[in-house]
Amino acid sequence: MSIRLATALLTAGALAAHAQEEVSLDSIDTAPKEAPKPAPAAQRHGALRAGDVNFSLFFDGYLEYIAPKDPDAKGSFGFGQEHQSLLARASTSEGISAFGDIAHWTNVFEATVPLKFFAPSLEGVPGLGESSLRFGRILVPMGNYAVHPLYGGSVKNSELLLAQFWSDYGASFKTSFGHAVEAEVFAVNGVSISERSDTAIQLKARNEDDNRSKAVGGRVRFATQGGLSLCASYMHDDATSPELPDRNDSAFAIGLDLVGLDGILRTGPVTWKAGILAGWVRSDGFTDYRMDGWYAEARWRLDERWSLRMRGGQVDPDDRMKDGNDQTDVNASILWNKGPLDVGLTWYRNVETYRSGRTSAEGNHDRIRLETFVAL
Repeated sequence: MSIRLATALLTAGALAAHAQEEVSLDSIDTAPKEAPKPAPAAQRHGALRAGDVNFSLFFDGYLEYIAPKDPDAKGSFGFGQEHQSLLARASTSEGISAFGDIAHWTNVFEATVPLKFFAPSLEGVPGLGESSLRFGRILVPMGNYAVHPLYGGSVKNSELLLAQFWSDYGASFKTSFGHAVEAEVFAVNGVSISERSDTAIQLKARNEDDNRSKAVGGRVRFATQGGLSLCASYMHDDATSPELPDRNDSAFAIGLDLVGLDGILRTGPVTWKAGILAGWVRSDGFTDYRMDGWYAEARWRLDERWSLRMRGGQVDPDDRMKDGNDQTDVNASILWNKGPLDVGLTWYRNVETYRSGRTSAEGNHDRIRLETFVAL
C-alpha cells in the first residue's frame, strides 16, 4: 500500500488540509497545512474558481513472491495492482470544498464548509475562526491514519480490525488552536454486524441506516515544536443486526467502544512511530470480548531520495480465542522517491501469533514485494 493515495485523500479532502512531511509507502502522518490562496476574482466562474476543480490519477503495480513455511505448499510469484483511483476536488471562493473518489465513490465522497461561511464575524476568533463542518460519506476520524491503517505491522493484517478505507455516512465538526492542537468530533451511522453471534462485530461502515442509534466519537491531536505529536481517538456505537433491527433484542444489541493512541517523534534523520487500538464489544447474546492491535516503526532518512524502514506489530480481533486471526508481522523496507514516483522493496515475516511453529498454518510465511506507485 502507498502513502501517495493517503496523502491525496487528506490534502484534497478538507479546507484545513493535511499533508505528509515525508514519503513512505503504506503509511502516513499528518500535519496542519495552510489552505490554498484564493484565485483572482477575474478567474472565477459561477460558484467555482478556474483552476480549483482538480483531478488526480493514482495507480500502482507490484511484483510479489510469497513463500509459505509449509514445505508441501508451493509459493506464489506474480504481478498485481491494488490502486486505481480518480480523485476530484472542487472549491469555491468562500472556502467550501467537495472531494471524492470518482472511480470508487464508496471510498470517500464528502464536502467541507467553514463555520465562518455562516457567521463571518467568527473570522479570527480562537477555536471558531478556523473551524469547519464536514459531511457526506466521510473518512471516519479514528487513529492517526485516515486510510491504510497499520495495526498488526502491515495493512494486510490491519484489515482484520479496520477496513482500508473506513468511511461512513455522517458529519463532523473540526477546529484547531494554532498549530499545536486540532480537535474533531463526529457522528456516523456506525459499524456493520456479522451474521455470526460469536464474532459479532466488523469495523466496516453500514451502507444504509437501519437503526436510531448513531456512532459518535472524537479525535484530538497535539504537536510540539520539538518534533513530537500525539493523537488520541475515541468512538462509541450501539448497533443491531440488519436481520433483527429491533434494538431491544438483547442477542443482537451490540455495544462497542474504541480507543486509540498514536505517537510520532522526530529525532534528526530518524522518525519513530507507534500506535495502539483497543476495542470492547458487549452484548447479552454472547460473551463480551476485546479486540486490539498495535504497530511500531523506525525510519532512517539517508538523503532526499533514499530511506530505510523497520516496522512490526500484532493484531488480535477477538481475545476469546487463539486462532489464525491472531497475526504478528515484522518487515524491513528500502524506499526511494522522486517526484510522482515511489518505489519500495519490502521483506515481510508474518506468523500466526499462537501458531508460530506450525508449518501448516497459512499465516506463517515470508513475503517479498517490489512496488511502484505513481501519482499524477
